[in-house]
Amino acid sequence: MNTRNQNLTAAEAEALLAQADASTRSAQQSDAWPIVVLEMALGAGLSLGLLAQAFLGGTPAGVVMILAGLAWMVPGFAIYGPHARGWQRGSTGRFATFLAVVIVCLVLGTLLFDRLALAWIPILGAAVIWIVTPIAALLELRGSSR
Repeated sequence: MNTRNQNLTAAEAEALLAQADASTRSAQQSDAWPIVVLEMALGAGLSLGLLAQAFLGGTPAGVVMILAGLAWMVPGFAIYGPHARGWQRGSTGRFATFLAVVIVCLVLGTLLFDRLALAWIPILGAAVIWIVTPIAALLELRGSSR
């Protein structure tokens, strides 16, 4: 192949473009993984906290379960922080939507449980988080591979 990039043939130019396209796709997909890990850790930790509230309430065991759920966020942020290289074009919207759903589940789960003593509300919130988390992760991976 011509190393000076002067007078490239059509085949050489096409090979260089294909190599650049493959490198770009690989970089974009590797940028999505820290966000996916963060979403999975947030989903696991926060849903565990909601379940602890539903089943154990404010007991010491419930507090331990909530802290165990929050502990799931430590590896999520530990991986996301140093490895996140940037956001892709649709990542902000997808991540904001994920966070909005999780926050609504948390707020409704905790407020309605405290105010109305409905134990099934946090369980429903945790179930919604369990469903939304892998969907958000898959959408992030799918969005990064385009």
